[in-house]
Amino acid sequence: MLYDIAVIGDCVQDTFILARSKIIKEKKDLKYLSYLYGEKIGIDELKYDLGGSACNAGVAMKKMGIKNAMVSMLGDDMYSREVVEELKRKKVGTSFLVKQKNKNLGRSFILLGVDRDRTILTFRPENDYKRMRLKKVFLFSKGFYIAGITRYSKIILPDIYKHILKTKKPLYMNPSIYQIENDLPILKRLISRTKILCLNVEEAKNILKIKKRIDIKELLKKIKNLGTEIIVITDGRKGSYVYDGKTFYKSGIYPSKRVDTTGAGDSFAGTFVAMHKKGYNIEDCLKLASINSANVVSVYGAQKGLLGEREILKRYNKNKVRVKKF
Repeated sequence: MLYDIAVIGDCVQDTFILARSKIIKEKKDLKYLSYLYGEKIGIDELKYDLGGSACNAGVAMKKMGIKNAMVSMLGDDMYSREVVEELKRKKVGTSFLVKQKNKNLGRSFILLGVDRDRTILTFRPENDYKRMRLKKVFLFSKGFYIAGITRYSKIILPDIYKHILKTKKPLYMNPSIYQIENDLPILKRLISRTKILCLNVEEAKNILKIKKRIDIKELLKKIKNLGTEIIVITDGRKGSYVYDGKTFYKSGIYPSKRVDTTGAGDSFAGTFVAMHKKGYNIEDCLKLASINSANVVSVYGAQKGLLGEREILKRYNKNKVRVKKF
């Protein structure tokens, strides 16, 4: 089977924990989620979901009608088996997944604060990504989406870069914190070949090594100068921004209750890429991505709130998201 996009990155199980805690502000931009040390604390809410930045975006794209498959390493534990079954149920391709014996699936423990923001504890197993069957991935994929890269999976990126240079296949990317902080040279080479690059404000500043305040237009321009065709930058409740080299766009957010922000950026990026690939203009892509992201944060889990294309378009017709050029 030929896939529109091979989604390269992490598949994990997310565990969501809501317990009695406090938010401690140390500085203006620095906060801590605090639990009473030495005590046994009861959990008020405990939820589970399939997760991982790449996996979240892949499921979002599939719901938009984009035929895709996950490119990732799993273990041989029961959680890994559950991932495969869940992806099949959601009709995301599993033929590129590689299982490694005596390894566990990656896990994320999401500690939710009273304001429904979160701190995430992550475990990523030391998988041998040299076993990834990239020739098969390249042969049966028309394009690539990269997200959630770790210190173990980064070794496949040079080969992906070479393949894109040779074939000119489209690349879409939502870089991980690990890439930004530890693997910037190859990341910048990949950015120079991306069709759409999705970041949040802090990620964009970290790539450019900017610590001070910067005008959003200047930030968009500087990232665009790295070579991407379209730069998308999200800024939480402030909305999102796009620059395509000609026009600057700003989108507001779609109104929704805020239960859990995990996966909001993944759903936004996956939806934007999918709808742009289907021929929607940038303004519509922003609106549709905002609607999907808003629904994701209204429930626990990064995937439970993902909408299908028909559901998003119904909400789109209510036109509650404002996009303007600036």
